[in-house]
Parts: sequence; structure tokens; C-alpha cells
Amino acid sequence: MTCSSCKYLNEEKKMDGKVSGSLYFCSKLGTYVNGCEEKCKNHEKAYCRTNFKCDEIYNEGKNFYDDDHKPSYYMMQLVIVIIFGLILKLLIL
Repeated sequence: MTCSSCKYLNEEKKMDGKVSGSLYFCSKLGTYVNGCEEKCKNHEKAYCRTNFKCDEIYNEGKNFYDDDHKPSYYMMQLVIVIIFGLILKLLIL
């Protein structure tokens, strides 16, 4: 069982990721949770939610990605690491 099938998960209070996926508000914990997380001790099955909707919430949680950095940010980090590695290699030899 996962959070996607819990009655405390509020389907209307949804926070979309900057790239993809969504988190949903848990009224029992008072925070946004990922629908694909394992159930907590407060979990109670939501009998009114269909399996299709539970699967949709689960998949949105699984695909949640909230990174807003551009690819150039990671390329710059890669260049810095390569330069740092070359400097270390020259100093060690």
C-alpha cells in the first residue's frame, strides 16, 4: 500500500513539479507527500477513490521532478570538475 490509496490524501490540493509529476497534500501530516511513498502509521484506505485514480496519483508521484536548473548549470559544474581533476593530476605527478 502507498499514499495514493489513503483517505487523508487530498486530490484537490496538488503541487505540480517544475519539470513533471505532482505532490498531494496529506491532511493528517499537514504536508505535501509523494503518492508513491509507502504508507505511514496513519494510513486508512480510501474506498471512494478508484484504482485508476490511485494509479494516476502513484505515477505522478513517481515522476515528480522539481529541479529548475538549466543544463548549462550542470555543464559548468562538469567543466569545473574536469579542470580540478587535471590540476590535481598535474600536481600529484
